[in-house]
Amino acid sequence: MSAAREFLLSVLPSQDIEKYDGEGKRIPSVTLTFAQSLDGKIAGSHGRQLTLSGPDSMLMTHWMRTMHDAIVVGIGTAHNDDPQLNVRLIPEADKLHIKSPRPVVLDAYLRLRTDCKLLKNYRDGKGQQPWVFCASDPESACTERLARKSALEAAGAVVYEIPCVSGTIFCILSRVP
Repeated sequence: MSAAREFLLSVLPSQDIEKYDGEGKRIPSVTLTFAQSLDGKIAGSHGRQLTLSGPDSMLMTHWMRTMHDAIVVGIGTAHNDDPQLNVRLIPEADKLHIKSPRPVVLDAYLRLRTDCKLLKNYRDGKGQQPWVFCASDPESACTERLARKSALEAAGAVVYEIPCVSGTIFCILSRVP
């Protein structure tokens, strides 16, 4: 077992322990991760991607991904970083027993590119099928929006329309199948 995996298993609760609210409904566990520079930045000027993590940190991040069902990013991260959100850095022998988390993109206006790495990885069998959450707005059922939705679905995304207020998506992921 790698040192990164041993460390994570020592500080994170067992995956076998289910958490429930007072009504018997499962409570999801959420892990927030990010890297920042010494001056507190998480991106370069104009949102440009920066390499902020070293090899050990990246390996730990990929092991943490194996312990989660999904990774959620916003459309800004999807555009600026074109992330893969899979478990590429895990040793091949361990990959047989784990799966990549599902990539989830919060994209109110369906701006995700159909040639992004998330969709390419899914088509190549290197990642799970991405879910894209967009605004459900009956007034914006224009031809252009429907075309973007169709193009994302044709590229492999599952698109969920959910309530939106001023471009901010409000979702309850526990209601998604």
